[in-house]
Amino acid sequence: MSHMLSGFLDKVEEIPHADALVVDDKVLSYQQLYDQSMLIQSIIQSFSIDHKHPRCAILSCRTESSYTSLIASTLVGYTYVPLNPSFPLTRTLDMLAMSDARVLLIDSCCEGMAEDLLMQVQKPLNVVFVDLYELPQWCYAHSFHRFFSMADASDINQQSMDLNTEAYLLFTSGTTGQPKAIVITHDNVSAYLNNIQRLYDINSHDRCTQLFDLTFDLSMHDILVCWQAGACLYVPSMEQKLFMVDFVKKYQITVWFSVPSVAALLSDYGLLKPNSLPSLRLSLFCGEALASSVAKKWRIAAPNSRLDNLYGPTEATIAISQYQYLPLLSSGLDSVVPIGKVFEDHEYRIVDQEFNPVPFGSHGELLLAGAQISPGYLEGDRKQAFIDYEFAGAKGQRWYRTGDLVKEDLINGLCYLGRIDQQVKVRGYRVEISEVEQAITNVCGFQQVAVVPGELDAGGNAHYLVAFVVGDINTALLKTLANEQLPDYMRLEKIMTIETLPLNANGKVDYKVLSQRVNYSLQPISA
Repeated sequence: MSHMLSGFLDKVEEIPHADALVVDDKVLSYQQLYDQSMLIQSIIQSFSIDHKHPRCAILSCRTESSYTSLIASTLVGYTYVPLNPSFPLTRTLDMLAMSDARVLLIDSCCEGMAEDLLMQVQKPLNVVFVDLYELPQWCYAHSFHRFFSMADASDINQQSMDLNTEAYLLFTSGTTGQPKAIVITHDNVSAYLNNIQRLYDINSHDRCTQLFDLTFDLSMHDILVCWQAGACLYVPSMEQKLFMVDFVKKYQITVWFSVPSVAALLSDYGLLKPNSLPSLRLSLFCGEALASSVAKKWRIAAPNSRLDNLYGPTEATIAISQYQYLPLLSSGLDSVVPIGKVFEDHEYRIVDQEFNPVPFGSHGELLLAGAQISPGYLEGDRKQAFIDYEFAGAKGQRWYRTGDLVKEDLINGLCYLGRIDQQVKVRGYRVEISEVEQAITNVCGFQQVAVVPGELDAGGNAHYLVAFVVGDINTALLKTLANEQLPDYMRLEKIMTIETLPLNANGKVDYKVLSQRVNYSLQPISA
C-alpha cells in the first residue's frame, strides 16, 4: 500500500527548501511544512487509542494550520476527517459522531464554534489547538475532554508512517437526512495520482490553485497532486477569491482547478478578456457540468492553456474521466462539454434499469469499476450504490452506480445528460433533495414539501434551491428556521406556499412541473 503523502515526503528529501505553500501571503517550504507538522505529530503520538481505523477530525479555515494538521494526522496513521466551520452545528456534530474520531485538531479561527461543539459532543475527545501555545480559558471548565496546545509538543527524531488503509473520510448528502460518510483508501488515492500525473505531467515549476473548501473532495486533488510533483500550492484569501484574475496574474499561476461556476461567474462579470490569463498552462474543471460557452470564453482568456473537463463522484476518488476541450474540434458540441474517456485502467458500463448494457449511443446509467472505487460508506450501503455484477463476456466485478445519466459517441466519448434520481448539483456540491425537504418538515411539521433547483445553467447546475409547502405558514420565518439547519450551499433562496403539490401519472410529486414554474417564471414567486 502506498501512503497518499509518500510523494510529499519524497519532496521533503529532494527539494526541502522549495516553496510548497502560500497562504495569507506567507510562504512555507517543504521542510517548514514538514517540521511544523512534526510538532503536531508529537502530540497525537502521545495519545493511546486502540482502534482499527483511528480517525482525526480537523476543524479549520484553510489556514496554514489546516495543511500542517492534515500532514501530521495522516503521517501518524489517522484517517483525515475535515470539518467545515461554515456548516450548521448540528450537521458538524453528526459528522463527528459518525466518524468516531477520537482526536480533534482546531485552529484558532474556529475557537468560538469549537466551544459550542464540544459542549454537545457525546464522546470524550483529545482536542489540540494547533496554532496556540496557551489554551483558551473556557477549556479549563471542560473536564469531559482532554485539551492540548502547542506548548505540549516535543521534538521527534524520526517520524513513523503508519499504514492505516483509510486515507480520508468525506461526507455527502444522504437520503435519510443524515450525511453519508464515504471512505477513501490510500490505494484509491494512489491510483488517482498515477492517472493525473500520466495525463498532465505537473512538475516542480508549477504553481497550483487551491480554491475548494477542505470538505470538498476536489481539495484533495489540489493538495496531493501539487505536493507529489514538488509544485507550490497557492491558497487565496476570501477577499482574493473575489479577484481571481488578479490573483492568477500576481502569482503567475500555471495550474488552475475549480468548479465551472467559478469560471461562469468571472465570465458574467466580464473578466475573461482575451489573454487575461496568459500564465496558465493547464486549466481543469470538475464538480459540475461545464457549459460549452464558458469553456470557449476561458480558452480565449487563457490561450496558452490546455483545458480539460474532469468528471468523477466522490465514491470514485475525485475524478475518473477527462475530456480535452479543443476549440476547432469542439466547436460543434452541445451546450455541455462531454466528460470524455474513463481513465484507461478503469472500466465502465452504460446500463438500463435492469443492468442490461444499452445500445451504443443510447442513454443509461453510468457504472464504474476499478482501483479508484471507494470500499463504501461507514453506515452501510442502503441504496445499493455498490454492486457485484458479472456482465456477459466479462469477469464479475464490484461496480459503483453513479446515478448519472450518460450516452456515448465515437468522437467525444461519454456525454453527461443529468441525474437519474433526485440528487442535484448546487454550485458544485451534491445535494439530496430529500435532505432539504426533511429539514423543512422538521421545522414546520408539514409533510407536503417539495424542493427544486432554481436558476439552472446550460449544464443543469443550480445556483440555489426553492421550496414549495402546502399549508398556511409564514414563509419568511420558515426559510430562516430551515436555513439554520442547512449548510450554506444547501440553503433555500425562496419558499412558496401552494394549495396542492402536482402529481405525475405514478401518483408521485411532479418535480418537473415545479421546476418549470421556478425556472421559467410561469407564476410569480414570493419569499
